[in-house]
Formats: sequence, structure tokens, C-alpha cells
Amino acid sequence: MYARVNGRPRMSSRENDPRDEELMRQVADGSAEALRLLHRRFARLIFSLAVQTLDRATAEDLVQDVFLAVWRNAGRFDPERGTFRAWVLQIAHFRLLNELRRRSRQPEIEPDPEGLVLAGVPASDPGPAEATWQQHRRAVLQSAFDELPPPQREALNLAFLDDLTHEQVAAELGLPLGTAKTRIRAGLQKLRGALGPQWAALAALCLLGALGVRYWSEQAMLARYDRALSMMTASDSVNLRLGPVPGTAEETHARYRSRPGADIAVVTLSQFPPAPAGEAYQVWVRHGAAWTSLGTVEPDAEGLVLAGVPASDPGPAEATWQQHRRAVLQSAFDELPPPQREALNLAFLDDLTHEQVAAELGLPLGTAKTRIRAGLQKLRGALGPQWAALAALCLLGALGVRYWSEQAMLARYDRALSMMTASDSVNLRLGPVPGTAEETHARYRSRPGADIAVVTLSQFPPAPAGEAYQVWVRHGAAWTSLGTVEPDAGGSARLIAENPALAALPDGVEVTLEPRSGSATPGGRVIVAWTP
Repeated sequence: MYARVNGRPRMSSRENDPRDEELMRQVADGSAEALRLLHRRFARLIFSLAVQTLDRATAEDLVQDVFLAVWRNAGRFDPERGTFRAWVLQIAHFRLLNELRRRSRQPEIEPDPEGLVLAGVPASDPGPAEATWQQHRRAVLQSAFDELPPPQREALNLAFLDDLTHEQVAAELGLPLGTAKTRIRAGLQKLRGALGPQWAALAALCLLGALGVRYWSEQAMLARYDRALSMMTASDSVNLRLGPVPGTAEETHARYRSRPGADIAVVTLSQFPPAPAGEAYQVWVRHGAAWTSLGTVEPDAEGLVLAGVPASDPGPAEATWQQHRRAVLQSAFDELPPPQREALNLAFLDDLTHEQVAAELGLPLGTAKTRIRAGLQKLRGALGPQWAALAALCLLGALGVRYWSEQAMLARYDRALSMMTASDSVNLRLGPVPGTAEETHARYRSRPGADIAVVTLSQFPPAPAGEAYQVWVRHGAAWTSLGTVEPDAGGSARLIAENPALAALPDGVEVTLEPRSGSATPGGRVIVAWTP
């Protein structure tokens, strides 16, 4: 800068002032006077840029935030990578963008005051066991995180805990963008390596888990058969015949067996033709004016079917196990003495009542009941050894199921971390709406084409009694719930959501207060929101 005295130029006193880079070295050494000089040189420039889009009060606050960041990160400034002017203007640029995102208008919501579908939304609160495993997961991840080298841990802290983009991490650390990305990815790779041994253990234990789950299912099926047999052979069981209606073949019929006070029923269909393409037979019971579905069934080649619960088409593995069950039951059945086997055949396969069995065999009613009950007892005895094996293997099954869930959770974390550190990831800031504290905000991270998103909540107060924070994304006019979250003592929470709808970038994101059980549509008070 020059001044003129008597028409001749003279050097300004600024030429004798220390350079910006020298002042930054002094600021790094703790000099508040050096920071004051830098503020004098650049505050007006930063303010003039901010006031073009912000009001004066907010622009002044932004200037203070920028120089607070300069003070905190002075040691990271490297003059070999660029001038102080470029560095401080980059910080100002990011602060301005964040403020503009925070001021994005609140999306319009169409509430559901009637709450018609609320009852159909399942509660997402974890039980005591699940909460314990969540604490375990957090401890494992925190331990792996603490083992990272300080540069990588610092970069990951800014990227994940402070919700900064790659560019903002680079500016905050005073690093080139490529170096910041390298530290983030290197930290991610080390996290994966630290968690790797758990994956190996999970893979081995899940083999036991698959076996345990199968035996658990087998145990439940055997118990169900036992209950059905006990109900059907009870002296007070009810045997109702469903006859054909006009237009149905005379031989087509069904039987409904139950017992007063029992919560199980067995329905048998006989001489039913195959259902038309795209249709299935469905069984119903009526109490008063209320109808209850017992499920759909498909007759076999002879038009027979036994129904007690909704049926589903078995896969190859399930079909193999069904054949195994039938073989075990048939083997035990064939071992019965002929009188008992004959009585059970009539009672179960021919759908005859105790009285009809007695008449068919020419026996007193008491003798027929005795043979049926004796046969049932022998069947239970023949199946007994399997129950002991099932009980032992189910202990392994429970452990395997837990580790299978753990494996899925670790894979989910891995996908989330990979998405968040991708160069094309999207980082949206949800700002507070009127009536919400200024410091309360959230961030939504996703990636074009990815069906996973990570939402972080910051500075949220505890939800009122009976309510929970619920996260929503909007595509066009359709809202999709990502789930409910509960902030910790510091007001923070993180939600990892997977949904095919997330592959497209949202038109709106918001967090609302909803009933603790969750809501099907956003109808509660909006806390923070984002729209383009």
C-alpha cells in the first residue's frame, strides 16, 4: 500500500508489519495480540462476504466463529500449503455454507391426527438383553477406535463424531484434501482389521447357530404336535364336520377339532381339488361377529391337508427337514402294537371321534379311549430321546443366533462407515425449527445409489415421557420412517437405517416427536428439518 506526500509515493507502515504467516506462528505459540492483528486485517473482508447472504448479527457471529477456529487450529496451519488468506477464507466459506443449510426452510407436513395406523407400528425399544449387547458393541468399537494412531483418530473424530465433510476435515486440520481422505480411510482399514478376529469367531459359531436354530424349530414343532395330539384325544375335545355348500362336490369336507379352554385347533381338509392358479384355501373361525384367520393351506395330491397355523411354501432345506420329521413320526408310529396303531389310525387319519372308533372296532367306548391314550403315550416315549438332544443343542443355538446378529451388526457398521467416507457421500444438516434451541441439530449422511443412511442427533434434550424422536425422509410426497432414537446423557444419538428408498437422495429430512411406540406418518412436533 502506498500514500503520497507532496506528490511522491511513500511506503505505508503496513510494509513493516509482520507477515500473516509470522503472525500465525505467534498465534500457535499463544499470542492473543497476533490474533488481534489478524482479526484487524481480515475481519472486515469476512464480514463483507457473510453479510451478502446473512443478517448483520449472524454475520458478526460467523466472523467470531471463524477466528475462534483460527485460534484453536493455529498449530495446524502450514504456510507451505498455501497462504493464511486462502486458509481463513476457506474456513469462512464452510461456516457460511453450514449456516445457510441450517436456515433451510422447514418442510411442509401433512399430519395424521387420527393416528389410524399407529397401532400397527411395532415398538423399537431394546429389551434388557439387547441393551446389554448394545453396550458390548459400543465398548468393542470404542476400544478399537482408541487403538488408532492419533492422526487417524483425530480425522475420524472430526468426520464421524463432529459430522464434518472431507473438505471440512481438511480445513480444520490444515491438510490437503487428499491427505485428510487418506487418514480417514487408513483409520477405517485399521478399525476393520481390529474387528477382524471377531468375524472369524462369528463365522465358526454361526455354524453352530444354524444347527441350534434348526433344532429349536424342531423342538417347537414336536411340542406343537404333542399339544395337538393331546387336545384331539381328550375326552372333551370337539370334532366339527364342515360339509360342502351348493356347488361343491359331495365328497369334499373338512373337520375342525378343538377343546374348551385350549388355544390350539387342528383343521383337516379332505377330497379338496387343487386351488385355482393364484388362489389358496384359507381357514376361518367366527366368534360372534368377529372372524379370525387360521391361515392358508394347500391340499396334497389326494386332496388332504392338516392345518393348525398359517402355511408357507418350504424351501429345499425346510422340505428336507419336513421329510425327516415325517420319517421319525412314521417310524415311531410303526413301532406301536397293532391294536393301538389301528385305534390311532382311525382317530387321526380317518378323523373319527372316540365313539366312532369304538363302533368301528366293535369295542366298548372306554377300551377305545384306552387304546388311543396308550398309543399316544408310546409315541411320546419314542420321541423322548430327541427332546434331550434338542434341549442341549438349543443352548448352542441361542449362542449362535446372538453371534449371527452380531455378525449382521458388524457388517452394517462396515457398510455405514464405507458410505460415510466415500468421496460422493452427502452430508445434510438438519437445523432447528422455530421453538427449538439453536444448538439442537442433526445430520443425515447417505450416498447416491446406496440403500443405507446414517443420522446423527446432537444437543437434543430428553424426549418427554411417553414420546420418542423419530427420523423421517421424504421423496416427493411420500414420507419413510427410519426409526426412533433416544439421545444419551449428552443429547447425542446415532441411527443407521437400511431401506431401498434411501438409494435416491431425499427431498426432505426431519426429526419429530412421536409416541414412544412410533408412528406410521409424521404427525408430531418437528424438532429439526432439512429441505433443498
